[in-house]
Amino acid sequence: MQQINEAQQLEYIFSQTAVKELKRKIKSFESLYPTLRQDTIYTHLKDTLLIDIPPLRASSFCGQLRTLLPSATLWRSRKVNEFKETLDVSTFWAPSPEKVSGYGRMNRPSQGVLYTAEHLLTTLAEIDLSKDEKSLLIVYRVKSPLEFIGLYSDFDKQLSASATKKLNIINRFIKRSLLAKGEAAYLFSSEFVNEFMKIETDGWFYPSVARHGGTNYCIHPHAADKFELLKIYTTQGVRPGIAGPLLGVYEADASGTYHYRADPVYANADYEAFGSVYGGDGSDPDKTPLHERNLIDYPVIVTR
Repeated sequence: MQQINEAQQLEYIFSQTAVKELKRKIKSFESLYPTLRQDTIYTHLKDTLLIDIPPLRASSFCGQLRTLLPSATLWRSRKVNEFKETLDVSTFWAPSPEKVSGYGRMNRPSQGVLYTAEHLLTTLAEIDLSKDEKSLLIVYRVKSPLEFIGLYSDFDKQLSASATKKLNIINRFIKRSLLAKGEAAYLFSSEFVNEFMKIETDGWFYPSVARHGGTNYCIHPHAADKFELLKIYTTQGVRPGIAGPLLGVYEADASGTYHYRADPVYANADYEAFGSVYGGDGSDPDKTPLHERNLIDYPVIVTR
């Protein structure tokens, strides 16, 4: 028997539904958006996205596998009430499950993940830094390839006009739901990535809601040995979303405890030296090692 390729699978899946039916299901789901609950969200998602092809149900969306190569840098900002004299290394990594009580953009309750971004400006926008608020600016360096899965707009498959239209309807629905704001949006996005993007990777990437053009990287705890702490600076907001000059830096001793050096001159000189090697805050694509990455676009086919 001739093997069925991905394009043929997609054609068959989408031939089992109509555009009108897809739109009806999506409209019905979106009408329920404000009332979504933890115990019902997965059922609603399956009923909306999956197409009946007895004895299974299936669907597809456009995904991208993104690999960050060694020497890539990632940023994280974290608000603090004060700059403590010493900090344990655990401060800079993913929280333990018992400390995660609610839904995040990608995580469920009790699911500790590390949220980072490719640009410093993106992380500052994500935490909504206000005037006079204090923040840690944490830089990580990739040691071995980190693989992420995320939503994309297209892939290199030749499909019929009908199948393409249906695929695009699903993609647009997922994208606007993933990037919506509010508690219901977090419920949708965290359940979607955990149930429909269960591909064996080191985490997910997704566009920033807070900063246009920014990209966030959410990293699973199992990948902690693939990257390392590079720098920990401190700063303070001078106006909404804007950080002032660096105020100090945390440096580790032989035991791994980080000690605060409140020396703006030293911190800013250290940052300049860092920027000459790693491209500073990541805003210059010609200098930032992050842009040394592999991209693979492909259809994610889901069956239940």
